[in-house]
Amino acid sequence: MPDNNSISSLRSLRRGIPNLARILCVEDPLIDSWSRALDLKLFPRVDPDFPLIAAICGGGSSGKSTLFNTLVGSRISPTGGRAGMNRRVLMALPENIASRKDFLFSLYEPFGVVPEQLRNPRTLEEPGAPLYMISNAVPKNLILLDTPDFDTGSRGVYANRQEAQNALETADIFIYVFTNSNYNNRDNTDFISRMLTGIGMRKAFLVYRAYPGFTDAEVCEHAMTVAKNIYGENAEKYILGIYRADENNAVAAGKAFLSLNPGHTQYLPFHEAIDAIDPLRLRKDMLDSVAIDAGRKARPLAEGLEHSREMLFRYTKLLKAIQDTQIRASLRHFPTDRVLKRFAKIWMALDPPFIRTLRKTGQLMEIPFKLLVKAAKWLGKSSDSEPLAKDPRAFESQVESDLLHAAHELFSAALAEHLSVAVTHGDIPGHDSETPHETRKAAESTSAQETFQALDVSTHSVVFPEQNALSAIGWQTTRDAILARKEAIVAFSNQMDMELIGIAGDFRKRMRPIDRIRQSLSAALNILPATLAVTYVLHTGDPVGAVGIKVKLASLLGAKDLYALLAIPATSGLKAADMKQLQEMLEPLARSWFENKYQETAKIFESHITGRIFDRADEALSQSELLMTKIQEDLDGMESGTFENRPEQTDRV
Repeated sequence: MPDNNSISSLRSLRRGIPNLARILCVEDPLIDSWSRALDLKLFPRVDPDFPLIAAICGGGSSGKSTLFNTLVGSRISPTGGRAGMNRRVLMALPENIASRKDFLFSLYEPFGVVPEQLRNPRTLEEPGAPLYMISNAVPKNLILLDTPDFDTGSRGVYANRQEAQNALETADIFIYVFTNSNYNNRDNTDFISRMLTGIGMRKAFLVYRAYPGFTDAEVCEHAMTVAKNIYGENAEKYILGIYRADENNAVAAGKAFLSLNPGHTQYLPFHEAIDAIDPLRLRKDMLDSVAIDAGRKARPLAEGLEHSREMLFRYTKLLKAIQDTQIRASLRHFPTDRVLKRFAKIWMALDPPFIRTLRKTGQLMEIPFKLLVKAAKWLGKSSDSEPLAKDPRAFESQVESDLLHAAHELFSAALAEHLSVAVTHGDIPGHDSETPHETRKAAESTSAQETFQALDVSTHSVVFPEQNALSAIGWQTTRDAILARKEAIVAFSNQMDMELIGIAGDFRKRMRPIDRIRQSLSAALNILPATLAVTYVLHTGDPVGAVGIKVKLASLLGAKDLYALLAIPATSGLKAADMKQLQEMLEPLARSWFENKYQETAKIFESHITGRIFDRADEALSQSELLMTKIQEDLDGMESGTFENRPEQTDRV
């Protein structure tokens, strides 16, 4: 018998694996059959008082009901020449078992039905719940089942196969009845083989409806063909007996019971063979084989669910990568002048009192006028970037265009059946790096030798309900909702102002004495226009256009080597040290703006497009992680169990 620890692990796996499949929205019939096998073949039968269940089974018109009537000593089950007459399972119970109604209910609980007592034999010809009858002809610790034909039907549809399968899955031993016309029918024996050997090995009596002229040797030869088709080459050890029931007109007419005779002298008469079964020995062998098979089959089921979880993880990562790419695309027009103007106001508001006084009382009006003209020329040129938008309305129009284009791309990806993203070799989600990133044109650290590949992942079934909800909302409604929040992209938030104040304060602390002198001189000359808030690091001289400064924006959701190219007005007299100071100031300015607008855009996109998808996926990943850990612990416990170390059965087909 399986040890208590192994049974405990299997019970835990029985709960965990189906729950994990439910969380991940995995529909796997193998999980259903595995769970049902444990519920029917193992857990109830650990109880030593659990009776043996013997199921009479076979194809249409093989004589199952006639054999059932013979064994119970009463013509209860309808018989006749028409195949498929009986549509229900009929159980014959001794009185001591029939009084245990809780047992009858638990026996068929996995199928969602409750057995009813037989009142009228004709109800057996109508589909419905299993029926039971009390019979003193069956042994006191045995339940005998008469099952419907499993091979009758038309056009590839079996009329009673599911009902027959449900009954056979509850049985400990089979009494398989076959005839000369179907003993070598591969479809029939394949079905019986799945029932007897699917999870655990169950034994069987073979009853051959043979012509009277057949010798016992011929009967045994045909029966062993059936046995090997079911069990494989070592079939002998699973056969409880071979019996012949010769064709008889009186039996066929319902006027006589079957006469069962052993096919070989090694077998006892049928009733004696039934009585001679050692329930404890038979139950022990069967439970051991069920537990071994169930434990071994649990691991590939768990591995399949872990693969599904990995696919959900990758899908989520890829959709987030696509969202990340589209957010950056929506912010590709960097508003240099707007950010610098905002910073200039903050910088001047934080000036020391004497600087503010100098700015108010400055003289030398010609020099400021010339510098303003030069500044206008500087801002009107750019050799390394797009022209800067001066008109706020033009900037807002560009933001709207970029935002809607990016939102539509993300909306399409959120509804797609597959996601594809270009990733560098070794940067696949779930491997060395967890976050895929987009192909970059100007990233200085990207090696020319790096190879890119397209990573394609199917949309996971976990998010299907959220995809359907987004599809029902539609793009037009989503577009209008996003446009209603466009101001969050254009405006400066309190959070961004606080960050700019922090940047100004930090930079002021690091100013050298010469920088403070330049600032004082600039204030005294009254030449600090808003767009030139950084002129304290600039020398006078003839303007030569714009200097491109690449500002690195790192540590944003794991993105690497992303740069913003800024066109900053400079002069021919700009020193390398001053350029370094300028870049040190501009990098935090650019990063502050970009991070702030990134977060604002992410909120908009997730509120109206991807948020519910991410929430659903993250919830499933979180719940499944705990379950997967417990399942792995149970599997490890199974492998260290006493029965799991036994040799694997290899004699089945």
